[in-house]
Amino acid sequence: MKQRKAIPSGRAWTSASWWLSMNGVVAAFSALIAVAALVVAIIAIPGSPDDPEHSDLIRTPDLGLSFWQDDRAATMKDVSVDVEGLVGRVRVTMKSAPFEIRFPELGPDDGLYIEVKKDDSSFSIKDGTSTQGEPYDAPFRSGRGHVDTGRGSATLFMSDGGTFNAIGDKRAEEADNKKSSVYYSRLDDPKPTRLTEFPTGVYEPSKESLVPFQDVHEDLYLVVWRDGDHNGLIDGGEYEYITLDFS
Repeated sequence: MKQRKAIPSGRAWTSASWWLSMNGVVAAFSALIAVAALVVAIIAIPGSPDDPEHSDLIRTPDLGLSFWQDDRAATMKDVSVDVEGLVGRVRVTMKSAPFEIRFPELGPDDGLYIEVKKDDSSFSIKDGTSTQGEPYDAPFRSGRGHVDTGRGSATLFMSDGGTFNAIGDKRAEEADNKKSSVYYSRLDDPKPTRLTEFPTGVYEPSKESLVPFQDVHEDLYLVVWRDGDHNGLIDGGEYEYITLDFS
């Protein structure tokens, strides 16, 4: 009688190597299912209170300003609704850290002017206000601007008695996409205002007045103006009210 030849164990469908390979496929497939389920679960979880809030604006509506920290645009909320007047109001969520303001590039005779206070008392400018006449502390009155150093000292000056920050084309740095930029790492908060000795008679910061933005934890209220038609009047569409929220 002939004897049947035994089937080599390595070729049998019940062999250990076969089961190992099938188990590997099954395990891989199961892992994919598990990952997909985890992704679905994460998407379904409500947002954490610490998630960054949604930004209403990419830039301010009239002047095209944006505020940057750590190479990221800060969140801007349009808070103009239910507020008297037609001037845009924007609230910017800031970290207590240096920041950069970006805006459409300045021409040779152009300028950006910023008044900074700790309250919104200046959020009441009338369209057509002249910067040439009285009173002496009128908004953006000619001759009251702080003109920074040629390449910038990174100092934002608090406004006092009508003073403001004056930024010309040589002060602003170039940014991407035909934008200009100014960088601020400290706030000059004079208490009280001190003038230099005669004959200069101009304000100079001191160690006591300069505050790093890492130490600023309160709101700052900015009126920003750009004289688009160069007529010396603060016309509608040329200025905005902006609150920087460092709290």
